[in-house]
Amino acid sequence: MKGTKKRHMGKRMFLAAAMLLILVGCGKEKVESEGAVTGNHRYSVGEDGIVYNTWLERGGDKFLFYDMESESVYPLCNRPNCRHIPDAECAAIKDMSFAPLIYRDKLYYYTCRDSFYHLYSSDVSGENERDLFALGENYHGFGKSVVTGRCFYTDCAWYEVGEEEVGILRGGTELLKIDLDTGKAETLLRSEMGPDGQVWWDLEHVYGDKIYFTARYRGEVEGDTLKDGIYSLDLSTGEVQNLIELDDIRTADWRDGEAVYYQQIKKVGDGVTLYKLELESGDSEELITCRVPETGALLDGRFVWWELDSAAGNSIGRWRSCDLETKEVEEFGKATPYQEVTFILETFVKDGKEMLWCERLMRSESGEETRCYVVLSAEDLLKGDENGQVLQED
Repeated sequence: MKGTKKRHMGKRMFLAAAMLLILVGCGKEKVESEGAVTGNHRYSVGEDGIVYNTWLERGGDKFLFYDMESESVYPLCNRPNCRHIPDAECAAIKDMSFAPLIYRDKLYYYTCRDSFYHLYSSDVSGENERDLFALGENYHGFGKSVVTGRCFYTDCAWYEVGEEEVGILRGGTELLKIDLDTGKAETLLRSEMGPDGQVWWDLEHVYGDKIYFTARYRGEVEGDTLKDGIYSLDLSTGEVQNLIELDDIRTADWRDGEAVYYQQIKKVGDGVTLYKLELESGDSEELITCRVPETGALLDGRFVWWELDSAAGNSIGRWRSCDLETKEVEEFGKATPYQEVTFILETFVKDGKEMLWCERLMRSESGEETRCYVVLSAEDLLKGDENGQVLQED
């Protein structure tokens, strides 16, 4: 790895300053999503790097940062002479904390304390923690998140059980908008369900002044019910608009105002049809019929994915590529066992090159298996080279 600890400390200070962006606040006026960041429970991709959490065997979660410029990894801790290990008062190690996200000059994350889920903020170095917002009783965690302007958007789930714990009596999902300055929360959507109901709202993409998400429902649901499909949420007005209506919808990837989606198969071995959606126009067109994309990404002018060769007990699959203009399909790379696939999680651009944030199963010489993150160029992937840079802490 490149760099030294001293250089990393300077880099962290630079990072905090570089993330200061002047955006419009949370009011009803026009809100632009420039610099918006989306996150999930494990990682989030920002303009300068990727922040992620890793579980430690001795307890706690460590927040790490992959610096795109230096191609190095370091803990989000500035404490002098810190060894960045449990029981060492390291600012990067937090108990029961997850979903780190860096936006402007702040680190945001979820934590569970005293049986309640909280949204916290701190300096990028992990110092000066602030409890922004806490979910109430019967709430059981936050979902995916989007932060833009001065607001934090997330969905959360809640349910009530019987006094004798015989099962769920009722539950629901809410879409929240949390003011990052005041911590005040506003419920934008709320669905309630009975024991046989389920609701999924997945915040997945930001483009222009809208957040795009998928919705799926099962069983008995009341309140704000949306048919299965792709929706947009206007950041200025709060208006929710349906773009695609499709049962059992899944999205393969989103990028720069485009999405690739399909309908989940109901029978093992059946093919699926991939569609491309243009978010600005709302136009959708069929791309190709294939097997379910186990992993994939929208690149410049093409969609690449990995699919199983067959569903009859065969765990070998192949990489394929579809030209979004001509819809021509090519195979590249070699046949790969499912457990050895490099799963593409996100894409980003570095020095004009398309890069992939991936996850891969690694085996040590003793046979121990662990999952690790890998940074891989799209150019190498299309040449059949999946090696990339395996991320390790400096």
